[in-house]
Amino acid sequence: MDKDSIDIDKYWPQENPSPGLLEFVRGDEFARQCGLDQLLPTYYGRYEKEQHLRQFYRVMLFREASWTLAEPLLEQLQSLTIPISAIDQYLGVVSRLGQLESIRFLLDAFFDYKASYVWSAPLEELMFPIDDLKNQTMHKAIQFVKEHAELFPDQLVKGVSFADGGFWEDAPQSCPGDIQLEVSRWLPPLGDVLTVTDEN
Repeated sequence: MDKDSIDIDKYWPQENPSPGLLEFVRGDEFARQCGLDQLLPTYYGRYEKEQHLRQFYRVMLFREASWTLAEPLLEQLQSLTIPISAIDQYLGVVSRLGQLESIRFLLDAFFDYKASYVWSAPLEELMFPIDDLKNQTMHKAIQFVKEHAELFPDQLVKGVSFADGGFWEDAPQSCPGDIQLEVSRWLPPLGDVLTVTDEN
């Protein structure tokens, strides 16, 4: 499943979105779930606010659909894609993932946008809250891998990866190298490696 699995036009039509939907996306609960209070004011100047809210709604739908599809099958899954915005949900079920051999963290949260959206030095200071949020989230990914490795030693034989979800046009999301290194410390050693690829 990827972002294109969600036909946003079905849920939020370009023309005449429902009043109930607009009330929800303009409300406090939606803002809290999407972290809208963490965004730089300049982001709103770059795109119209409705387009911006529409994209966050798409991320929320994707996150909920991913969880709904995965949750009944957790005990059987050998491979799992976890939207990074849903890491807290998945932390609660690590003990059910005994068959898991590979994890792909999908970077769907809107953390990296410095280069595209900050044009003056004073605004750079406003990045600290979003940087802190990214650090907290990435450390939860480490915690997830660590807990899995402790419960099921040597099970993650196919590794862990971080991939940009492609949700944010002009703002690709990435995982810091130190987080990837820390995650790799919890993985089983590679055996009989003849070549080095992206997969190992």
